[in-house]
Amino acid sequence: MTHNTIQTVTSESETPLVSNQTSNVINEPGTNSLDSDIKGKFIIKKWETKIREVNSKDFKNKLHTYLINNPDKFITIQGIYKKTEPYTLAERRAEYLKSIFVIHGVDSSRIKVKTKEGAFEYNKKEEYDNGFLIHIDTIPKKIKKVVNNNISRKVLFAKFASNTFEPDNAFKTYVDSLRVFITGNPEKNIAITGHTDDIGNEADNEWVGLQRAKSVALYLVEQGIPRDNITVRSAGETEPIGDNNTTQGRQKNRRIVITMN
Repeated sequence: MTHNTIQTVTSESETPLVSNQTSNVINEPGTNSLDSDIKGKFIIKKWETKIREVNSKDFKNKLHTYLINNPDKFITIQGIYKKTEPYTLAERRAEYLKSIFVIHGVDSSRIKVKTKEGAFEYNKKEEYDNGFLIHIDTIPKKIKKVVNNNISRKVLFAKFASNTFEPDNAFKTYVDSLRVFITGNPEKNIAITGHTDDIGNEADNEWVGLQRAKSVALYLVEQGIPRDNITVRSAGETEPIGDNNTTQGRQKNRRIVITMN
Protein backbone atom coordinates (compact mmCIF):
# COMPACT_ATOMS: atom_id res chain seq x y z
CA MET A 1 0.00 0.00 0.00
CA THR A 2 1.30 3.45 -0.88
CA HIS A 3 1.76 5.94 1.96
CA ASN A 4 1.53 9.68 1.53
CA THR A 5 3.94 11.78 3.58
CA ILE A 6 3.26 14.88 5.61
CA GLN A 7 5.15 17.90 4.34
CA THR A 8 7.00 19.98 6.94
CA VAL A 9 7.57 23.63 6.04
CA THR A 10 8.11 26.86 7.96
CA SER A 11 5.17 29.09 8.72
CA GLU A 12 6.60 31.77 6.40
CA SER A 13 6.31 29.47 3.39
CA GLU A 14 3.44 29.45 0.96
CA THR A 15 1.74 26.10 1.42
CA PRO A 16 -0.67 24.91 -1.26
CA LEU A 17 -3.99 23.69 0.06
CA VAL A 18 -4.23 21.17 -2.73
CA SER A 19 -1.38 18.70 -3.02
CA ASN A 20 -0.70 15.00 -3.00
CA GLN A 21 0.36 15.20 0.64
CA THR A 22 -1.68 13.82 3.52
CA SER A 23 -1.71 17.20 5.24
CA ASN A 24 0.78 19.97 5.90
CA VAL A 25 2.67 20.37 9.18
CA ILE A 26 3.80 23.99 9.40
CA ASN A 27 6.61 24.62 11.86
CA GLU A 28 7.50 27.89 13.50
CA PRO A 29 10.66 29.30 11.82
CA GLY A 30 13.96 28.68 13.59
CA THR A 31 12.66 25.94 15.88
CA ASN A 32 12.98 22.19 16.15
CA SER A 33 10.58 20.74 13.64
CA LEU A 34 8.46 17.65 13.44
CA ASP A 35 9.92 15.02 11.13
CA SER A 36 9.26 15.79 7.49
CA ASP A 37 8.73 12.16 6.50
CA ILE A 38 5.68 11.05 8.45
CA LYS A 39 3.35 8.44 7.05
CA GLY A 40 -0.42 8.46 7.40
CA LYS A 41 -3.64 9.93 6.09
CA PHE A 42 -6.74 11.53 7.62
CA ILE A 43 -9.40 11.45 4.89
CA ILE A 44 -12.49 13.66 4.84
CA LYS A 45 -15.71 12.82 2.99
CA LYS A 46 -18.13 15.23 1.38
CA TRP A 47 -20.68 16.60 3.87
CA GLU A 48 -19.48 14.25 6.61
CA THR A 49 -17.81 15.14 9.90
CA LYS A 50 -16.19 11.78 10.62
CA ILE A 51 -12.61 11.23 9.41
CA ARG A 52 -11.26 8.03 7.93
CA GLU A 53 -7.76 7.14 9.13
CA VAL A 54 -5.32 5.27 6.90
CA ASN A 55 -1.97 4.15 8.39
CA SER A 56 -2.08 7.10 10.80
CA LYS A 57 -0.31 5.51 13.78
CA ASP A 58 3.12 6.79 12.68
CA PHE A 59 1.86 10.37 12.57
CA LYS A 60 0.06 10.17 15.93
CA ASN A 61 3.06 8.57 17.65
CA LYS A 62 5.52 11.15 16.35
CA LEU A 63 3.24 14.09 17.12
CA HIS A 64 2.71 12.75 20.64
CA THR A 65 6.45 12.29 21.20
CA TYR A 66 7.28 15.68 19.70
CA LEU A 67 4.94 17.54 22.05
CA ILE A 68 6.26 15.65 25.08
CA ASN A 69 9.85 16.50 24.17
CA ASN A 70 8.94 20.12 23.35
CA PRO A 71 6.75 21.30 26.25
CA ASP A 72 6.83 24.89 24.96
CA LYS A 73 5.00 23.96 21.73
CA PHE A 74 1.35 23.58 20.79
CA ILE A 75 -0.49 22.73 17.59
CA THR A 76 -3.33 24.36 15.69
CA ILE A 77 -5.48 22.13 13.51
CA GLN A 78 -6.90 24.13 10.62
CA GLY A 79 -9.84 22.47 8.90
CA ILE A 80 -10.18 23.34 5.20
CA TYR A 81 -13.61 23.93 3.62
CA LYS A 82 -14.81 24.69 0.09
CA LYS A 83 -16.54 27.94 -0.76
CA THR A 84 -19.77 25.98 -1.23
CA GLU A 85 -19.50 24.42 2.26
CA PRO A 86 -20.25 25.97 5.68
CA TYR A 87 -17.14 26.70 7.74
CA THR A 88 -18.77 24.81 10.61
CA LEU A 89 -18.28 21.55 8.68
CA ALA A 90 -14.51 22.09 8.65
CA GLU A 91 -14.64 23.15 12.30
CA ARG A 92 -16.38 19.91 13.30
CA ARG A 93 -13.88 17.88 11.28
CA ALA A 94 -10.99 19.66 13.00
CA GLU A 95 -12.59 18.96 16.39
CA TYR A 96 -12.94 15.33 15.36
CA LEU A 97 -9.24 15.17 14.46
CA LYS A 98 -8.43 16.83 17.79
CA SER A 99 -10.37 14.09 19.57
CA ILE A 100 -8.35 11.46 17.69
CA PHE A 101 -5.11 13.03 18.95
CA VAL A 102 -6.45 13.37 22.51
CA ILE A 103 -7.50 9.71 22.60
CA HIS A 104 -3.96 8.89 21.48
CA GLY A 105 -2.64 10.79 24.51
CA VAL A 106 -2.01 14.37 23.34
CA ASP A 107 -2.89 17.00 25.98
CA SER A 108 -6.10 18.70 24.81
CA SER A 109 -4.95 22.08 26.19
CA ARG A 110 -2.13 22.05 23.62
CA ILE A 111 -4.45 21.79 20.60
CA LYS A 112 -6.33 24.69 19.03
CA VAL A 113 -8.86 24.43 16.23
CA LYS A 114 -9.42 26.88 13.37
CA THR A 115 -10.84 26.84 9.84
CA LYS A 116 -9.76 28.16 6.44
CA GLU A 117 -11.43 28.34 3.06
CA GLY A 118 -9.56 26.52 0.28
CA ALA A 119 -9.93 25.43 -3.32
CA PHE A 120 -10.04 21.65 -3.74
CA GLU A 121 -12.14 18.92 -5.28
CA TYR A 122 -13.38 15.65 -3.83
CA ASN A 123 -12.50 12.51 -5.76
CA LYS A 124 -14.96 10.06 -7.33
CA LYS A 125 -15.56 8.53 -3.91
CA GLU A 126 -16.38 12.02 -2.62
CA GLU A 127 -13.25 11.94 -0.45
CA TYR A 128 -10.27 14.26 -0.02
CA ASP A 129 -7.06 13.37 1.78
CA ASN A 130 -5.61 16.83 2.45
CA GLY A 131 -8.33 18.57 4.42
CA PHE A 132 -6.17 19.92 7.24
CA LEU A 133 -3.21 22.17 7.95
CA ILE A 134 -1.39 21.52 11.23
CA HIS A 135 0.59 24.45 12.59
CA ILE A 136 3.27 24.08 15.28
CA ASP A 137 4.01 27.20 17.33
CA THR A 138 5.44 28.30 20.66
CA ILE A 139 2.89 28.39 23.48
CA PRO A 140 1.80 31.96 24.33
CA LYS A 141 2.07 32.96 27.99
CA LYS A 142 -1.72 32.80 28.41
CA ILE A 143 -1.92 29.20 27.16
CA LYS A 144 1.37 28.21 28.83
CA LYS A 145 -0.16 29.04 32.20
CA VAL A 146 -3.02 26.61 31.49
CA VAL A 147 -0.57 23.87 30.41
CA ASN A 148 1.61 24.41 33.49
CA ASN A 149 -1.48 24.30 35.71
CA ASN A 150 -2.44 20.98 34.12
CA ILE A 151 1.00 19.63 35.01
CA SER A 152 1.24 21.15 38.50
CA ARG A 153 -2.01 19.64 39.76
CA LYS A 154 -3.63 16.37 38.77
CA VAL A 155 -6.57 14.57 40.34
CA LEU A 156 -7.07 10.87 39.63
CA PHE A 157 -10.52 9.42 40.09
CA ALA A 158 -9.14 6.02 39.18
CA LYS A 159 -10.94 2.71 39.55
CA PHE A 160 -8.64 1.16 42.12
CA ALA A 161 -8.26 -2.59 42.38
CA SER A 162 -7.57 -3.10 46.09
CA ASN A 163 -4.82 -0.57 46.91
CA THR A 164 -3.28 -0.16 43.44
CA PHE A 165 -4.34 1.40 40.16
CA GLU A 166 -3.85 0.86 36.45
CA PRO A 167 -2.79 4.04 34.58
CA ASP A 168 -4.85 4.92 31.52
CA ASN A 169 -3.44 6.58 28.38
CA ALA A 170 -4.26 10.08 29.61
CA PHE A 171 -2.33 9.52 32.84
CA LYS A 172 0.62 7.99 30.98
CA THR A 173 0.75 11.13 28.83
CA TYR A 174 0.58 13.30 31.93
CA VAL A 175 3.51 11.42 33.49
CA ASP A 176 5.56 11.85 30.30
CA SER A 177 4.98 15.63 30.47
CA LEU A 178 5.68 15.63 34.21
CA ARG A 179 9.00 13.84 33.69
CA VAL A 180 10.09 16.37 31.06
CA PHE A 181 9.06 19.25 33.34
CA ILE A 182 10.91 17.85 36.36
CA THR A 183 14.02 17.23 34.25
CA GLY A 184 14.04 20.91 33.32
CA ASN A 185 13.06 22.03 36.84
CA PRO A 186 14.85 19.66 39.26
CA GLU A 187 14.15 21.96 42.21
CA LYS A 188 10.43 21.16 41.98
CA ASN A 189 8.88 18.55 44.27
CA ILE A 190 5.87 16.30 43.73
CA ALA A 191 3.43 15.60 46.55
CA ILE A 192 1.04 12.65 46.19
CA THR A 193 -1.92 12.45 48.55
CA GLY A 194 -4.31 9.52 48.84
CA HIS A 195 -7.98 10.11 49.73
CA THR A 196 -10.76 7.66 50.57
CA ASP A 197 -14.45 7.60 51.35
CA ASP A 198 -15.62 7.04 54.95
CA ILE A 199 -16.61 3.38 54.62
CA GLY A 200 -14.77 1.48 57.35
CA ASN A 201 -12.84 2.97 60.25
CA GLU A 202 -10.65 6.06 60.00
CA ALA A 203 -7.33 4.31 60.72
CA ASP A 204 -7.91 1.71 58.00
CA ASN A 205 -8.86 4.39 55.50
CA GLU A 206 -5.71 6.35 56.26
CA TRP A 207 -3.66 3.22 55.55
CA VAL A 208 -5.56 2.52 52.30
CA GLY A 209 -5.03 6.10 51.12
CA LEU A 210 -1.31 5.82 51.81
CA GLN A 211 -0.96 2.55 49.91
CA ARG A 212 -2.71 4.06 46.89
CA ALA A 213 -0.45 7.10 47.01
CA LYS A 214 2.60 4.82 47.21
CA SER A 215 1.33 2.86 44.21
CA VAL A 216 1.18 6.06 42.11
CA ALA A 217 4.62 7.15 43.39
CA LEU A 218 6.10 3.80 42.40
CA TYR A 219 4.73 4.23 38.88
CA LEU A 220 6.29 7.70 38.61
CA VAL A 221 9.66 6.34 39.70
CA GLU A 222 9.40 3.48 37.20
CA GLN A 223 8.82 6.09 34.47
CA GLY A 224 12.06 7.91 35.32
CA ILE A 225 10.99 10.59 37.81
CA PRO A 226 13.57 10.80 40.67
CA ARG A 227 12.38 9.27 43.92
CA ASP A 228 13.94 12.16 45.86
CA ASN A 229 11.50 14.58 44.22
CA ILE A 230 8.43 12.67 45.46
CA THR A 231 6.66 12.66 48.82
CA VAL A 232 3.56 10.64 49.71
CA ARG A 233 0.91 11.08 52.39
CA SER A 234 -2.64 10.03 53.16
CA ALA A 235 -5.57 12.22 54.09
CA GLY A 236 -7.76 9.14 54.43
CA GLU A 237 -11.41 10.12 54.78
CA THR A 238 -10.73 13.55 56.33
CA GLU A 239 -10.92 15.75 53.18
CA PRO A 240 -14.07 14.73 51.26
CA ILE A 241 -15.16 16.63 48.15
CA GLY A 242 -18.36 14.61 47.71
CA ASP A 243 -21.23 13.40 49.84
CA ASN A 244 -20.26 10.11 51.47
CA ASN A 245 -23.96 9.26 51.78
CA THR A 246 -24.23 8.75 48.00
CA THR A 247 -22.48 6.37 45.61
CA GLN A 248 -21.40 9.24 43.36
CA GLY A 249 -20.03 11.21 46.30
CA ARG A 250 -18.01 8.27 47.59
CA GLN A 251 -16.56 7.76 44.10
CA LYS A 252 -15.37 11.39 44.07
CA ASN A 253 -13.77 10.98 47.46
CA ARG A 254 -11.73 7.93 46.39
CA ARG A 255 -8.99 9.84 44.61
CA ILE A 256 -5.30 10.63 44.35
CA VAL A 257 -4.15 14.26 44.16
CA ILE A 258 -0.75 15.08 42.66
CA THR A 259 0.59 18.57 43.26
CA MET A 260 3.91 20.17 42.41
CA ASN A 261 5.65 22.86 44.42
